[in-house]
Amino acid sequence: MRTSGVVIALSLCLLPRPARAQDALALTWSAPPSCPSRDEVVARVARLRPNLTRAASGLRATATVTPAPRGRWRVRLRTEVHGDVGERSLEGRTCALIADATAVVLALASDALPDAPPPADHPALPESVVQLDDPESALPRPVLPPPPPSPTRRQLALGLDAAVDPLAFAGAAIALALRGALELGALRVELGLAQQLPTTLSGAREGTGADVLATTLSARACAMRARPMVSIGLCASATGGVMWATAFGLQRNDVAAWPWAAAGGGAALRVGPGRGRIAVIARVEALANLTRPRFVVEGVGVAGEVYALALWTSLGVEMRWP
Repeated sequence: MRTSGVVIALSLCLLPRPARAQDALALTWSAPPSCPSRDEVVARVARLRPNLTRAASGLRATATVTPAPRGRWRVRLRTEVHGDVGERSLEGRTCALIADATAVVLALASDALPDAPPPADHPALPESVVQLDDPESALPRPVLPPPPPSPTRRQLALGLDAAVDPLAFAGAAIALALRGALELGALRVELGLAQQLPTTLSGAREGTGADVLATTLSARACAMRARPMVSIGLCASATGGVMWATAFGLQRNDVAAWPWAAAGGGAALRVGPGRGRIAVIARVEALANLTRPRFVVEGVGVAGEVYALALWTSLGVEMRWP
């Protein structure tokens, strides 16, 4: 009888053991002591997938549980199924919910095993557990000082313009202008000196009239919007100067001078490489004349008068440094 008992005991030892989830799941579980243990997580996987057997081995997982802001918990889970790696982060109110969510993810991952039986259901994450697209997004970020402002680009420019100047008379006159400019980033500040070429005004009596010319000084500020080859801007300007008139055809041909001032605004267009030395610049401005001299030839009458409004157009080239 004793021999029979030994044979029976040996036979029981040689019988195959029931397959367990622990045999099919290689889980590394790292969590604080207050959280469920690794065995509890594996047991929950076994309840979700009771047919997970040794033949389905090939699922490896690493789960790291840490406290999250506002008293919540977070798990960072990495799974590997026959070389296919997946990672995700989950966050929930309690560590127990995080353990339940980990078990759900592992159960679903086991469905991808080659020898896994068809799943009977598809468990869902607990309602209060959320998946983070960016695991670091919920972490408080350090307050970094703002980056230092980029240095303002400075450029000097010197240009020569030809302009159509309709300021003084019932007709247009040609003017030549020399200007200098300073650019500070998007701000452009200009000073210009213009000389109007002489224009003849005829008097009411044949052979009489006056030759008129003007010298003006202008200041202009523009807000430029730069592009690689073309820059456009809006400008405001103030202009002042002196007009001279020399009479002819009279017994006494006097010379007279009048002060003149105007203010206005318009648009500027510059064509040329952003950091190039040479550029072409065009400008159109509307001007309101603040003073309106009248040209009166003695004994003849009014020969001309400055308009209340005028349009200044110019085209020129400029050289810039650096």
